[in-house]
Amino acid sequence: VHNADQMNRVLVDLKETATRENAFSYLVSLWQKNTEPVFPPSLNKIDSAVRYFKIVSARNNLQTVYLKDNLSWVKTFNLPVICTYQLPGLPESGFLCIESVTGDNRIVFTPGAGGARYETTLDNLSAHTNDSLFFFWTDRLAFDRVISPGSSPEAVLSLKLILAEIGYPLTDMTPVYVQS
Repeated sequence: VHNADQMNRVLVDLKETATRENAFSYLVSLWQKNTEPVFPPSLNKIDSAVRYFKIVSARNNLQTVYLKDNLSWVKTFNLPVICTYQLPGLPESGFLCIESVTGDNRIVFTPGAGGARYETTLDNLSAHTNDSLFFFWTDRLAFDRVISPGSSPEAVLSLKLILAEIGYPLTDMTPVYVQS
């Protein structure tokens, strides 16, 4: 997709398939190969995209964070992300899964599993988005969402190991949270 007019045509063509479910299903396939996502009954009754993605990500063993007003985070993190877009005259938002950023800074996106993949620039995409991004990742390091006195021993040890690897001086390698 080379310019704003082409981008607009692509997004109009995708409006039927660019749903939260399709984008999330594709994102799950990127993180968890050969896994079908779990969609709780009545999930579509939730209007808020933020609440929807928090619930569905937790049900699928993913972490999520919502960021707004800075599409450049896509290039910074280069992680799979769901981006919302709005077309003039249409009341609903569409949802795209941004798969990656190429070496020449092009954004690779799709409306979902089985859909066509497109490449464009961040500027072309920015012209149609409302800069709402949902980043997802798997917790491969056994971290709880926040390390605190109630965290699991595995989460505490995982964090201590990472801190030691990057040169932070640690006095003990016990699985006990120490507030300092």
